[in-house]
Amino acid sequence: MLRPSELNRLQHLEDDLALLPVGWGHEGKGPMLSAWQNHAGFTVDQLQAIDGMRSVGARTGVLTGPLAAFD
Repeated sequence: MLRPSELNRLQHLEDDLALLPVGWGHEGKGPMLSAWQNHAGFTVDQLQAIDGMRSVGARTGVLTGPLAAFD
C-alpha cells in the first residue's frame, strides 16, 4: 500500500497527467476502474481514499503530458 507522503509527491502532476489507481487483476497491475482509457484522471486526494490501491499509473495519450513512456 502507498503511504500518503508517497502520493503527495504526485500533487504537482495531477493537472497534467491522468493519474489512475492500479491494483486489479491477477498480478495487481490493472487499472482499478472500467473504461480507464477515457477517464480524465484522479486527484491525489481522491487516490488517497481508494482502498486496495497498490500503485498509481498515468494514462498516456495526446491529451496528457508531458510524459514519455517506453515499454
